[in-house]
Amino acid sequence: MPTDACASVGECPLSWEAILAAVRGATDIDDARAQFRESAVKFWAALREADSDLANSQTAHGDLIVETWAGAGRAGELLEPLLRDDSEEVRYAAAAHLLRLGQTDKAVSILESLSANPHGLVAPTARLLLRTSLRDDG
Repeated sequence: MPTDACASVGECPLSWEAILAAVRGATDIDDARAQFRESAVKFWAALREADSDLANSQTAHGDLIVETWAGAGRAGELLEPLLRDDSEEVRYAAAAHLLRLGQTDKAVSILESLSANPHGLVAPTARLLLRTSLRDDG
């Protein structure tokens, strides 16, 4: 039976089996990109609903998608188009992954842009990521 948070976000937390099946089913990079985008949007929706289980499952799903395409040497190809997405949540997720993959120039400019928004959760999260990553690098 779905919880209230599941009903409002539209999906209950994914099991590891469901995550793996979804990622393995996305053999086309456009499908993988769509799955990553959906996971990023659902992650932030779950945070707003205080559903940590769903947020964690969406994080795991997005991470696995990126790891899969990074293993094929195509993570940049997967993520870079998402830096221009209409959703700041999606742009943040793509930039955060690119930063972790060492593609700093592309990621930092997006994160700096996102951090300028005075509203919402993405801006302070982007500022924190920039502070911690720049501190770690310097």
